[in-house]
Amino acid sequence: MSFKEFLKDKVLLICLILFGVASIEIFLLAYKMAIGMRIYIGLAPILMLFIALIIEYVRKKDFMIS
Repeated sequence: MSFKEFLKDKVLLICLILFGVASIEIFLLAYKMAIGMRIYIGLAPILMLFIALIIEYVRKKDFMIS
């Protein structure tokens, strides 16, 4: 399984996380939060998602090989 195929399987999860982050950003704009806080709150879940996806991919790839 290639990483591209793996991401195709996870496209719904990625879209839901991005929708959630966009919703939170809209609320943060409405309350005029500091730009640094908005960037951190926006990037943290996305970075955690992609780190988790990479770890899951490596584990599945290793399992399939052995």
